[in-house]
Amino acid sequence: VISIDNTIPDSTPPEDVTGLTATPGNELIILSWTPSADSARDLVDQILETSTDGSTWGGAISLGKDTSLYTVTGLTNGTQYWFRIRVKDSSNNLSSGTVVGPVTPSATSVISVSGHITKDTVWAGGVYYVSGYVVVDSGVTLTINPGVIVKFGSGGHLDIYGRLDAQGTTTEPIVFTAWTDDSFGGDSNGDGASSGTPGYWRNIYFNGASPDSIMSNCKVFYAGQWTPIDLYNGSDITIQDCEIAYSSPNGGIFINNSAPIIDSNNIHDNAGNGIHFAYGSTFTATNNLITNNGGHGIYLHNAGTPIIDGNTITNNGNYGIYFRYSSNAPEITNNTITGNLKPARLPFSALPGKYSGNTLAPNTYDVIEFYGNTLTHNLTLSSVLTYYQVSGTAQVGTGVQLIVEPGVIWKFGPDAYLDIRGAFYAVGTPAEQIIFTSYRDDSIGGDTNG
Repeated sequence: VISIDNTIPDSTPPEDVTGLTATPGNELIILSWTPSADSARDLVDQILETSTDGSTWGGAISLGKDTSLYTVTGLTNGTQYWFRIRVKDSSNNLSSGTVVGPVTPSATSVISVSGHITKDTVWAGGVYYVSGYVVVDSGVTLTINPGVIVKFGSGGHLDIYGRLDAQGTTTEPIVFTAWTDDSFGGDSNGDGASSGTPGYWRNIYFNGASPDSIMSNCKVFYAGQWTPIDLYNGSDITIQDCEIAYSSPNGGIFINNSAPIIDSNNIHDNAGNGIHFAYGSTFTATNNLITNNGGHGIYLHNAGTPIIDGNTITNNGNYGIYFRYSSNAPEITNNTITGNLKPARLPFSALPGKYSGNTLAPNTYDVIEFYGNTLTHNLTLSSVLTYYQVSGTAQVGTGVQLIVEPGVIWKFGPDAYLDIRGAFYAVGTPAEQIIFTSYRDDSIGGDTNG
């Protein structure tokens, strides 16, 4: 508690701020300073003024008493500016102020950022350069405005332990790319014409990040020393309408013990899997275009109950969807899975039926593989594909009906079983027999097991 004698006239303003610096950007200037010592403990406000000649001041803005970082936007590139911060006390005494300038914003300005972000921060516009790393601490929000370009040095990365709000627009996407990528923000590093290289920078890494974090209308190019977007330990964020491409040696998005929403993204031309779900209970992948990736379109290692709906998964180097192990995953629905090595390897519970809205052919091998587990919904299998039960017991649960249509080929791997606890209807015709056989039987349905 501080006691101030208000009967004594006060004509002395607080001490001025110190260390005022100005960093130019594209149509903006970032100001940073050390607050007033405020030895009298009566400071109530900081006033920012702007000048274009260093002597005529205007446009006074109240910054509040605690601010020490401020971005001035809406400036004219190529124009010199001076900035003055004055401090005011409770008696309306106003200091002479601290001045910085001249400083000139430019369309080619690059703002270097590094280290820990410990208070809410806005990257307002222009090109930001991450030479090594930037860490958003827990409880802190980094907001990146539409149109911002973030370029990373070799091995650079952005780590989010707090909240990332990166919402671009269709006309002004937010771009995360390599320092060498001249296609966004021009020749920022001044080395002449150059392009990005897959795997040049590391990744955007979320660990225990706020579930309010969002990336929308973003482009993430040329990362991949880790996966371009890594989600760990409850990073239940939203990734929507983004383009994730040109990574190496890994894929597009990696998920570990997190339940994100991944919707309407274009994930293409990555060396590994489009989406890699390692561990966790669930995630949602809807309406994505996943194409031309070197691995699987969607890979699930230890998956719980993922929702996979409405995706177009084409021309990937391996399976369209691949479950490493069985899980009680629900039926995949409304996906187009074509042009891959094989359409899918799934749990029996996720096997798509005739009425599930999927297009599952053509692929190099039109065989859908599955592990045995318990089917809990009615299912009708048509003869568009060959079905290969890799292992386990496929159990039709009590109260559930499995219909196998004429012409279906169902091959069983070693120690694979079909166990009927509900209803089973399999009626072929002389012309279209239903065939249950071994995975070794190449005379029916070809060389299913390769």
